[in-house]
Amino acid sequence: MKLMKYTEIEAIILKKEIKKKEIEERIKELGNSLVIGEIKDYYKIHIHTNYPEKVIEELKKISEIVDLKKTPLP
Repeated sequence: MKLMKYTEIEAIILKKEIKKKEIEERIKELGNSLVIGEIKDYYKIHIHTNYPEKVIEELKKISEIVDLKKTPLP
């Protein structure tokens, strides 16, 4: 896994059949400040990470990404 610049990831994914706890288990080790919220048929995920591409790759495995924002942090 390639270490990258510390990045804030904000993503919205379709809920499908997955539970919040499963998403948390799959990405919590990739960063910190993890928050997962529910909005109707979607989950909103927020995480700070040195591995943004790995987080995105894992989210794509979990469900369809509807919206994605990557912001480098100081």
